[in-house]
Amino acid sequence: MLQDLLVRKDINIRQLSIKSGVGYNYVYKLVKGKSDIGNCGINTAKKLANALDLTLDEFYIEVEESFLHFRSNIHHKIKESEDLAIIYILNNDIISSNIQKGNYSKGLYALATLDFLCKKNGYDLVIDYDDYRSLSLKCAFYPTALAKETANEEKKYIPEFLKYNIYEEELDDAC
Repeated sequence: MLQDLLVRKDINIRQLSIKSGVGYNYVYKLVKGKSDIGNCGINTAKKLANALDLTLDEFYIEVEESFLHFRSNIHHKIKESEDLAIIYILNNDIISSNIQKGNYSKGLYALATLDFLCKKNGYDLVIDYDDYRSLSLKCAFYPTALAKETANEEKKYIPEFLKYNIYEEELDDAC
């Protein structure tokens, strides 16, 4: 998470904004989770990485760790029980709360998971999220570094995820 990274680097939002040349309001939104770092342009990400004395890869690994933890939680719920995973997503308002905060990768990932599990188990889609089903991430999003490194057209990505430009292969890889 970007906030944790700033603490470890002993830098505040204002200093990061000045050092990177990225506007304070945008940096503030990224740090506070009101905008999703996954939707951040590559040039902006480079500026932030340089300001934090990191390579672009190191920057993404640092800030995406929070997404990997999020993904892992959902996968553990699925491993426990698909029905419980559905209930977990719905009861914790994971979809709406993330999308409203600008965390589109998390919100759409949860929505894709919900849709996939509903379809797989013969349940109707939850209509409360119909407005979000027209959204999609601007850039291809690979939930894991391995998925990005080994991406190719022959892989079997889950259609419910591809709809949102998320390249997910499996949901049963919880460790």
